[in-house]
Amino acid sequence: MYNFIILQVIWAIGFSMIFLALFSRISYKTVLITGFILVLGHNLFDLLPAPNNESVGVILKIFFTASGTVVPLGNNHLIGVFYAILPWTGIMFLGYGAGKWFSKDYDPKKRKTNLLNFGAVALILFVALRILGIYGDPAPRKEFQDVFKNLLSFFNVSKYPPSLNTPV
Repeated sequence: MYNFIILQVIWAIGFSMIFLALFSRISYKTVLITGFILVLGHNLFDLLPAPNNESVGVILKIFFTASGTVVPLGNNHLIGVFYAILPWTGIMFLGYGAGKWFSKDYDPKKRKTNLLNFGAVALILFVALRILGIYGDPAPRKEFQDVFKNLLSFFNVSKYPPSLNTPV
């Protein structure tokens, strides 16, 4: 019998698929709006005070905390949850929303425009967040005398877990 179970990427994606199945029954717009809220706002929960109830705190860590948590299940059994569910769910919801652009009835010119606009906004947002350094990768950029090294430092961001503000 295993004493320590590790839940990582596949677990988080599977749980996100369950959420997507439930939300897609409601409406396409609900999935898309929820995806944007999760991707852009799930780190706001880090600003809230920790709950007094330990069980509620563990559940919130499992869903929201990018750094992960270990949940004891008695004296000899632990579950390590190292990928939060909601960051992956937000990305999956946005992917589902973009999937509508690839249906056979969707105008190819409009799809191209949407993809270019969304890509441009994402790039501008990345550059703005990285320059401001107030949100995005929390590791401060290192400044060098060399322009090329500064450029590499600018693009040296954390990508796991999927979060705009991952722990260092």
